[in-house]
Amino acid sequence: MTLFRRFICFLPKSGTWKYPAVYQYSIPLAPEVDWASRRTQPLVTVSRHFHKSPQRLSKRIKMPKLEGEERQKQLEPLFKAGWTLVEGRDAIYKEFLFKNFNEAFSFMTRVALLAEKMDHHPEWFNVYNKVQVTMSTHDVSGLSSKDVRVANFMEDIFKTYQ
Repeated sequence: MTLFRRFICFLPKSGTWKYPAVYQYSIPLAPEVDWASRRTQPLVTVSRHFHKSPQRLSKRIKMPKLEGEERQKQLEPLFKAGWTLVEGRDAIYKEFLFKNFNEAFSFMTRVALLAEKMDHHPEWFNVYNKVQVTMSTHDVSGLSSKDVRVANFMEDIFKTYQ
């Protein structure tokens, strides 16, 4: 049995490496013995994996806030599908009802996969067969086209559960 630990180390640009590294080390809970040579294996092993530059990670494309005619045009189909504006906040809300918890959780999983790819995550709450969703973009303090895209995706997926 082995205990794994992971930590991230950001090295300075003037150093040997310019990118953050994730170090993973393992510590066997019981020493492993190589019975052929009767030697004990090393107690600690370390490996390093490099990730993208922090500068690249911080240069995300910011979506503009939806305003005017474009806002009305993109939100109109969602309002017809049951989405509502949140009072006191520039956000949209909808409650989805499913037959059981498995369907609700399956729906959330499918949406989560797209949201992760888009780096845009909904605010949601799940109890048994009910999923309550609020969409808003924190970077622009309101609605953006990302919110509309995720909401439309939710509507398309929800149709498969009906």
